[in-house]
Parts: sequence; structure tokens; C-alpha cells
Amino acid sequence: MTARLLDGRALAQRIEATLRDEVRTFADMFQRRPRLVVVLVGDLAASASYVKSKAAAAARVGIDAEVMPVPVTADTAELVALVQAIVDHDPDYVVVGEGRTVTYEMVETAIRMVMNGAKLIATNLDPNCPTQAGLRPGCGAIVAMIETATGRKAFSVGKPSAVMMRAARKELGLDASRTTMIGDTMETDILGGVQLGYRTILVLSGGTQREDLGAFAYRPDMVVDSIADLSAARLAGLTADAAV
Repeated sequence: MTARLLDGRALAQRIEATLRDEVRTFADMFQRRPRLVVVLVGDLAASASYVKSKAAAAARVGIDAEVMPVPVTADTAELVALVQAIVDHDPDYVVVGEGRTVTYEMVETAIRMVMNGAKLIATNLDPNCPTQAGLRPGCGAIVAMIETATGRKAFSVGKPSAVMMRAARKELGLDASRTTMIGDTMETDILGGVQLGYRTILVLSGGTQREDLGAFAYRPDMVVDSIADLSAARLAGLTADAAV
């Protein structure tokens, strides 16, 4: 079996070019450039560097990007007031991602914006995230609150979205029968692979355990304890089974 690795840089360049065209279309339609404001809580150097790099990426595709640092000592009221000051009326989109500083007041603000017409976007639908201390709520859990309160379903651009997973397969130049999805979450990684007809391998090092499999109407083609357990021979056997 010959393995092909995805060239992340090439894929990123293609996505960036597509986004630049979409931003240009948006600007022509609404006669204004889209604006991205990132609220950075705290002064961790790693977080600041990451956020600033993402703001720079947004600027490259034509989005007016701004990073607003907030002291880690800011209380909930100050954070909510800041969010409302940034977008005080009729935003086009509410985008929900990962975050440990989400408050109930922020969720309420997002709900009001969605009810007033903003489109709800989720960066992913992972229900939880494993940490050394145990599970914490993921983006999917936060989005679920807003969906339930508003009756509006979020559009997810991450796993198990076919938009992302099909683009990765096409970049590899493979058909579905020769594509294998390896992941640690049934609700996102494995579901996305099953829906697109990929071979799927569940790794038990994340949020899904072996005893959880009975709760799902779909199954992975293979279950391993760790990605270290995946040998070329086992992967070749999985591909051979798919061809039968």
C-alpha cells in the first residue's frame, strides 16, 4: 500500500485563494469589507502569538482584522460590555469556537444576535475535549445551547462537515474507497468518514471509549488503543477488505 500525505501548505493556499474571492464578493454585495475582531483575554505569549497570526491571515484575504487585548482580571460584565461594544447591532454572523472563558451572559448575547438574524457558524461540533484533568465542554456543547434556545441549526465548517473532509480527499487525489479517516471521536471524526464512504479507524486515546460503541448506529472499520498500534500491515489489510 502506498501512503500519500496531505500537503497542508498547498491546501491552505487553495483555501486562502477561495476565501479571498468570497470576501471580495461579500464586499461588492454589501459595499463594505467584513470585519474580524478577536478579544484576547490575558497576556499569555503563546496565545497572543497564535491570535495575531490568525488576524494576519484574515487580513491577507481582505478582512479588516483587529486584536483587542483584555486584562485577565476583567470580570464578566466587562467582557460582555466589550463584546456588545464591538458589535452593538445586527451582526451578519455569530461564530462559535473553542474557549474556556465563555460565560452565560455571552451565550445570551449570541442568542439575541441569532434571533435578530445573524447566521450561526460553528468551527466544529466536538461535544467535549479531553484534558489531563478530565473532559471539558467542547465547541459542540456551547453551540447546542444556542441552537436549542433559538431553534436555529449552526453550519459547521469542521468535522464531520463534508465541506472540509471532501476537500482534503480531493487534495490527495483519491476516491472515497481509498481514503481512511483516523480519529478519536465517534460524533465527528468517525461519523464524517462513514457519511462520505471512507474507511474509518477509531483511536481510543480521546473522548470515545470501547464501551461507548454500542450507543451508536454506525461503527468504525477498526478500533485501536493508540495510533502507535497502526502498522503498515494492518492498514494494508483494511484497504484490502474495502476492495472485496
